[in-house]
Amino acid sequence: MPKKDEKKAEVIPVVNKLDNRIVSEHNDLIKSTANMTSLSLKLFEIAVSAMDSRQKEPSHEVHINKKQIYNALGIKGTSRNQQLSKALNTLRKNSNFEFTTERNGEVHDIGITPIYYADNNYSSDYATIKFAPEILPFITDLKENFTQYQLNDILHLKNKYAVSMYRWFTMNYRQYEYYVNSGT
Repeated sequence: MPKKDEKKAEVIPVVNKLDNRIVSEHNDLIKSTANMTSLSLKLFEIAVSAMDSRQKEPSHEVHINKKQIYNALGIKGTSRNQQLSKALNTLRKNSNFEFTTERNGEVHDIGITPIYYADNNYSSDYATIKFAPEILPFITDLKENFTQYQLNDILHLKNKYAVSMYRWFTMNYRQYEYYVNSGT
C-alpha cells in the first residue's frame, strides 16, 4: 500500500510483491546502455515497475520489500544486507544512461544518472530508491514510443547482457506488432 509522505503530501509507491508487475520504459531508455551489474539492473527494473504513469506528479521515491528482493535476486546468507547495499550503491554510482533523442524537431544527446539516493536501513523491511527528476519522463510520462514487459521475465535472466537483449528484442517485437496491426 502506498505511503503518504507528510512533508511533500505525495504518495510513495511501496513494492511488497513482485508477481505480475509490469515494467514500462521509453524506447530511448531501452536502446541506451547502462554500466550496471546484473543485480543493480534488476533492482532498477523492480523500482521502475513501481512507477505509475497515470499519476499527475509521480513520486521520486520507491520503497521495496527486502524479502522480495532477496528472493527474486537470489541473495542468500547472513550477509544479505551487505550484498543488497553493494548492489544499491552500484546502481546509484554506475547507472548512467546515454542516448540520442529528438524533441520538437531537434536532436539531443542526453546523459542521465537516474538514481541519486539509495538507502538500505538494516533494521527496516524496506530498501528505498529515489529517482532523479530527469528520468521520470522516461518511466512515467509514457504516451508513445514506450515498451512494457513482465518484471518476472527479467528477474529470471542470468546476466546484464541477457536483460539488455530481452528489453531490446521486446521493444522491437512490440514495434513490429504495432506496425503490422496498424497497416503502416
